[in-house]
Amino acid sequence: SKKEKMKQAASHLVHAVKEKASGVREASQQQHYTNVPEEDDSGYVSYQFPQQARFCDYAMHGPRSVQCFFKRLVANFGWHFAIMIGTNYLFVKGLLLGITGGVRLSYCKKTLNIDGSQCQ
Repeated sequence: SKKEKMKQAASHLVHAVKEKASGVREASQQQHYTNVPEEDDSGYVSYQFPQQARFCDYAMHGPRSVQCFFKRLVANFGWHFAIMIGTNYLFVKGLLLGITGGVRLSYCKKTLNIDGSQCQ
C-alpha cells in the first residue's frame, strides 16, 4: 500500500513536470487573464503603411507606431499599469537623472574645483 502510494505520487509528479514542460494547462486550472489576439482590426500589432503610401504616411510613421505601441500596452496590461509605467519612467529616469547630474556638476565645481567639461 505504501509502495503503491509512492509510485502514484511519483507518477503524478512526472505527469505534472511533463505537463509543465509542454505548456499544456490542466482543464481544472483557471486562466486569470484574457489573451490579446496577435492581430485584429484595431491595429494593436504594429502600424502598417497603406497600399498607396504617400509622403505624409512616411512622415507620420513614427508617431503612428508609438500610438500602436501604447494601444498594445494598454490592451495587454491595462491603463492603470500603463500610467504607472509612464510616470515612473518620466520621474525616475528623467527627473532624478537631471537632479543627480546637477548635484554632481555642482560638487565638481565647488568642492573639487574641477571644470564642468572635465567632470563629465
